[in-house]
Amino acid sequence: MPLDEPLPPGSAPAPAPATPGLLAHLGLGLAVLTAFALRCGPRTVLDTGSSVDIWDPDACLHLRRVMILLARDGSLPSWDAWSNFPEGNAPYFMPMLDWLIYGACKLLGLGVGDEVQVCRVGAFAPPLLGALALLPVYGIARRLMGSTTAIGACFALALLPGHMKNSRFGVVDHHVLES
Repeated sequence: MPLDEPLPPGSAPAPAPATPGLLAHLGLGLAVLTAFALRCGPRTVLDTGSSVDIWDPDACLHLRRVMILLARDGSLPSWDAWSNFPEGNAPYFMPMLDWLIYGACKLLGLGVGDEVQVCRVGAFAPPLLGALALLPVYGIARRLMGSTTAIGACFALALLPGHMKNSRFGVVDHHVLES
């Protein structure tokens, strides 16, 4: 039936999809807060107030690249002399995470001399990104299965160990964007 023809008598148009109610939004908010709290719980970073000690080598590399971005006003060099020392190497990690942390630091007014604060921003980036990953999961699951199932999918992802592993506090690695 062409779209411009009227409906036959006695047939009703398809109902519009239901919009999520307040309960669904509260459930989504609770799932996002739960995910963030769980990811900030097990600390892999020692924050003494005057310094932030990050023990993961990939995290150190990403935070060093953020400091380079801050020093070079958003551009990364095409050659890294410190990587694969003493020969050097072209950057082998994609810079998306570094640019996200750099952007957050610029929004907060941080610069080259604020190493401790930049490390704190970087340490909080993975739990925040891990918690925000629930939003597209909710949107897709709600569209396909409804609000109740979408909230369940969000809580499942919030508690999924494989997802938590890459989005814990202080694990500043590009794998958080993949999981």
